[in-house]
Amino acid sequence: MASYPIHKQMFELCGFHAPDYLHISPIMKMDGTAKRKLSKRKDPEAAVGYYLEEGFPIDSVKEYC
Repeated sequence: MASYPIHKQMFELCGFHAPDYLHISPIMKMDGTAKRKLSKRKDPEAAVGYYLEEGFPIDSVKEYC
């Protein structure tokens, strides 16, 4: 179920202006020979800590978050 209509109605009921929303494409990764959406549950590279553990410089991680 889409959450946008509920959020929009909550903003209106509280007397606030609802923010503008937009849809972004999911981040994809290769899984063998097929592409699939990056999963927060299955893929360690979906977490910022993964890149720190892999030795990426902190400034680089901050720049791309």
